[in-house]
Amino acid sequence: MNREWRIIVEYSAGTSAPYRLRAFDVIDMQAHYSILHPVPPAGFSPPQADLSALWQTAPAGGWRFYALDVPINAAGLLLEVERTGSGVAHVYVQQGATPWFNDYARLSTGSTIIHTLPIDANSTPPLSTDVWYFGVYAPGQDADFDLRTMLSCCAGPPPVNGDIRLANTQPEPGAVWFGDWQYYVLDLPLNATSLDMVLNGTGLGDVDLYYSSVQRPTLGSINNRRWGSSQEQITRLLGGGASLPAQSPYTVHLGVYGYSASGYELTASWNDTLFTQTLPNGSREFLLQNFPVYANQPLHFAMQVPNTPAYSSLNITALSRSDVTLLVRQDAPPDKYTYDISLSTLSGSSVLINNTSTPGLVPGTWWFALYSTDSRSDVIELRAVLQP
Repeated sequence: MNREWRIIVEYSAGTSAPYRLRAFDVIDMQAHYSILHPVPPAGFSPPQADLSALWQTAPAGGWRFYALDVPINAAGLLLEVERTGSGVAHVYVQQGATPWFNDYARLSTGSTIIHTLPIDANSTPPLSTDVWYFGVYAPGQDADFDLRTMLSCCAGPPPVNGDIRLANTQPEPGAVWFGDWQYYVLDLPLNATSLDMVLNGTGLGDVDLYYSSVQRPTLGSINNRRWGSSQEQITRLLGGGASLPAQSPYTVHLGVYGYSASGYELTASWNDTLFTQTLPNGSREFLLQNFPVYANQPLHFAMQVPNTPAYSSLNITALSRSDVTLLVRQDAPPDKYTYDISLSTLSGSSVLINNTSTPGLVPGTWWFALYSTDSRSDVIELRAVLQP
């Protein structure tokens, strides 16, 4: 540092040989921003779409190089180099590698005060997700300049304004811009025991994961967030002293925040000790066959009857090889002492709930449970069918 370094290249054969010597630093624009704008402990200040490197100098006959991560959903990039001194500056641009005299994608030369290079889908090459490099070369005396990069949003499908609903274990791809949010909701099934939320970044930027059991999360959700550069994971055990509410079913809100713009994939997974079925997801029938039930471990099932479309009846039928008790209850799990309907023998017995039954069929959660009157009973089939 602060010294002159001399390198001697000698070819022992006694004749000239071509060579190229390159030694330089590359300034990361995002890291440069973080140095100039220290992130507070709460981590609420993301690198912006406009990044500047001011008061820069390229030495006479030398280069200064810069790198910028272009995120997955960027629609345009505008590069501006403004000379602040008398030296001439030439601007080279390359995708995925540092530019050089004979290796560049875009070039702006001459003695102009301001060099402006726009890059978008119509450029050659077009703008794409990658690391883009900028080189400023001073052909004569030292060149003093300011460098500015401006990213514009957004390419690809438009962002979703509302909440995206997550399905159990199903990855949901997405992308978010600098300082913006994309929100998700998931309905935890009845009596869920655990919830695992994983956010994997698929772009060059950095996205953070937040959740709330009450409303859309905010940057103030300090205890309910994870941040990093590639993967964030939040795991919660439910019930007892869990941070999520004890009542069920309940809705969990998730938020993906763009600390820097990026693509990502969000997956939510949960475990449930009960069998549940939500209708009408393309079907009106719940079916389970050939399973055991024990006297001290009853099996609970839940069916969600929606408001629309309307259904006229719910028919629950069970067939077993021994004596099993079927209990039905509206809105809450039944037990041996609290239920709406009870059948002691399930050798082909069925329960029909409609507009004239007691209770009558109404939208909401309908529970049914199986108890063995022996230590163990084998159930041949349990079927619940909604009729329009």
